[in-house]
Amino acid sequence: CLLALSTALIIIASQLAIPLPGGVPFTLQTLVIPLIAAAGGWRLGTGAVSLYLLLGACGLPVFSGASGGIAVLFGPNGGFLWGFLLLALITGLAKNTRLSLTLAAALALILQLLLGAAWLAWISRLPFAAAANAAIWPFLPTTLAKLLLLVALAPRLQAIFAAYAGKVSRGYQK
Repeated sequence: CLLALSTALIIIASQLAIPLPGGVPFTLQTLVIPLIAAAGGWRLGTGAVSLYLLLGACGLPVFSGASGGIAVLFGPNGGFLWGFLLLALITGLAKNTRLSLTLAAALALILQLLLGAAWLAWISRLPFAAAANAAIWPFLPTTLAKLLLLVALAPRLQAIFAAYAGKVSRGYQK
């Protein structure tokens, strides 16, 4: 149930998109994915992202802008989508402290942006600097805000997940 719920949360977050001039939309996926992974661990996080990518690859309109299909996974925004796996894995492996979560999530969010920009540069035959201008720099302020929200909300969501899954709390500490 948690896997289905987590995947549904990612799908909903992908539909809450604000188009930006560079072609890469602002979505809430980069808040929801590490939040799921921080609260439920790397298996739940990467499992939910894998199911999300599989549903999208099958053509279901789960990606941003209600798009789907294998072409989206290998199009200009594909690097960001594949980067979600790395985002979930790294964040989900964070130890049970807020500092560890903060560092892991910050690293994962930056790597996800870098992978997305590198993919965009490669697929669009742009210089990396041009791809970074479209896909990294506009997102840094919101990425910082998402990181702060993640660290604040992860322990609360983890308690909810633990209650429904019948597991012991990961117990994030200050």
